[in-house]
Amino acid sequence: MIWEHPPHSIERKLLIARDYVTRHGHLAPRWAEHHQGLHLGRWLADRRKEVTTRRLPYCYQRALNEIYPWWNAKGEADWKRTYARAHTAARDNTLIFPDPHQLTGTAPPLTHWLAKQIDNLTRLEPYQHHLLGDLPIEHPLALLLRRPRSASQWAFARGLQAAYAYRRRHHHLDVPYNYTCEDGPEFGLGSGSPKNGAPRKPSPGNNWTPWKPSTCAGPHATGTAQPEPPCAPADHRSTPAS
Repeated sequence: MIWEHPPHSIERKLLIARDYVTRHGHLAPRWAEHHQGLHLGRWLADRRKEVTTRRLPYCYQRALNEIYPWWNAKGEADWKRTYARAHTAARDNTLIFPDPHQLTGTAPPLTHWLAKQIDNLTRLEPYQHHLLGDLPIEHPLALLLRRPRSASQWAFARGLQAAYAYRRRHHHLDVPYNYTCEDGPEFGLGSGSPKNGAPRKPSPGNNWTPWKPSTCAGPHATGTAQPEPPCAPADHRSTPAS
């Protein structure tokens, strides 16, 4: 015989929290939200206060972490709710990845939200970046969402993000020499300094096509310039730095 937990027991409330995650994909309800007769939003707010004051027993913290690891993580609750919707849409193949051109008013709200996350990757909490990387998106530029691990991956990711932002703002990748990114020091988006005073090779135009890093043998470096994007067509490469 299976005995049910008493209605007011924390075990029963943990079961309600688990059911909420199953239905909604997150455990970030609004404060006034109820679920299965439990004022779940207020109950979770009280548990977070108990964690802050170290009054919540570790066994209950661990149980909540198993249900939803980010229930007490930093960041706005609305971000977690929106991410859950984006994850569901990506799983259903209805999430449109923001291509590197300026978004129009007809783009879906989740596409706008995802573009905003790409623009602010360096300002996200680490767990948020990891969650974005877990979105099941089949797109060449989904690499932007993956959180780098090594120093070389971070360097390439920063360059890729800068190129993506430049393409969206200017509709091309004919980046001027010594172009300075808005969020940091000079970054080697433009071609290297002209060799022996020769003019810089013009870019192939605005017909930029994203590459697929998964088909590459590895990054390529030219002289002292920044590593160029993997698998870039030969006619898209800039003149090596001297």
